[in-house]
Amino acid sequence: HSAIKDWYSVPNDRFEIRVDGFIIDILRENLLIEVQTKSFRRIKRKLSSLVESHEVRLVYPIPEKKWIVRITESSELVAKRRSPRKGRLVDLFYELVSIPDLIARENFSLEVLMIEEEEIRCSDGKGSWRRRGVSIKDRRLI
Repeated sequence: HSAIKDWYSVPNDRFEIRVDGFIIDILRENLLIEVQTKSFRRIKRKLSSLVESHEVRLVYPIPEKKWIVRITESSELVAKRRSPRKGRLVDLFYELVSIPDLIARENFSLEVLMIEEEEIRCSDGKGSWRRRGVSIKDRRLI
């Protein structure tokens, strides 16, 4: 999230600014930019409120290529492999169903970034049962 904000920013952008009671990722002149790496459902209320009186751009990165990096608890590299899952533009449509009313709004725009990322995982027993206790420690933009 923060790496994408840094990459996406231009000089004079302001970060983490409060606007109408909400914290905005990037404020660029009169444009509010929100980077969302997960479900649109989580920010539906925020976007719906802000688009009433501001120009809002939602930036959605889709990991086209993902590398899984496994480390020990002391951050030593154990293994690195490419994830078989490939992000596709069609993945966006699974999210758009959460914000159908925003799509047609004049003040709303959506930008999709096809990215490559590393997902740093650690077998510390604290992660999801789906990953057998492996925690996701970080995601890095490549």
